[in-house]
Amino acid sequence: MNSTREKTVPSWTAAASLILAPRVGRVSRRRLAIWGALCACAGHGFSALADSFSILALARLVAGLGEGATIAAANSAAASARDPDRLFAMASVLGGLIA
Repeated sequence: MNSTREKTVPSWTAAASLILAPRVGRVSRRRLAIWGALCACAGHGFSALADSFSILALARLVAGLGEGATIAAANSAAASARDPDRLFAMASVLGGLIA
């Protein structure tokens, strides 16, 4: 099933993650992750309530940007871990199991 959600969220998530990744060091990772999670939740909530395509597209944009911010913060935190290779491997396995 190819819906708008499946097409827009990954692209906005990837764009936000690529744009924010170099700038993560300038802001608190915790604040960025919380802000991103709140934006993603708000975007998903507005997506569920959307009654027109334009509102749905805007809500998906907000959700994708929030998810990208959260991913950028998580990758930055993982990279500064004591053993980042092991952490990335565990996250890849868990991400595959959850998805």
